[in-house]
Amino acid sequence: MLTTRALPGLACALSLLLACTDKGDDTTEGTSSESQTTDGETTDSQPTDAQTTEDEPATDGETGTPAPGCECAEGDPCSVQLCETASLFEDEGEDTGGQDEASLAASLTCALEALRDRKVGRIGWRQESGAGQYDEYGHFEMFGDGTARYTTGGVADICTTIVDAVEVVTLRSPETFAACLEDAAIEERFACLRQARLALQTTCVEGEHDCSGV
Repeated sequence: MLTTRALPGLACALSLLLACTDKGDDTTEGTSSESQTTDGETTDSQPTDAQTTEDEPATDGETGTPAPGCECAEGDPCSVQLCETASLFEDEGEDTGGQDEASLAASLTCALEALRDRKVGRIGWRQESGAGQYDEYGHFEMFGDGTARYTTGGVADICTTIVDAVEVVTLRSPETFAACLEDAAIEERFACLRQARLALQTTCVEGEHDCSGV
């Protein structure tokens, strides 16, 4: 039988046991709360796919802007005809049989002077030989800075142009054309005009040809 003296000791023991139990529950709840906070912070710091995509720069190809020099619309200064087309009609030999040499000489002088003086506008050439087996043409739309939009096409043996080739080219130096103007041979002066192109800058249109011979 418990004595009256033993009751205070038992009450004290029960009080200590209850206090320890409450303290353990508080520790567990605190740990759980800290775990939830840590998980939330980890999730918020991760980048989303949408954020990554927005940082990617657009490419130049999306603009669709034509390459510089590839356009010379009707009415633009580069499209204005400066001279008559220099047309050379050849027989099987190397002479200029049967054509108006005075007219050809005048058109060549005009075109070569325009090239020498870096004028803005259009000049052209045409050459036919072999009784029409070869009938080629070209024209320069000049920008006045030593460059031009150069278009070529025609018939060469069994090949016929379907789509004219268009390029942006660098022209030869003014001194080259000045020397050409002093050449007395009309064929040499014509070659100076036809070969006015020094170097390719840009291909605007790939030429297409039909070589079926039909």
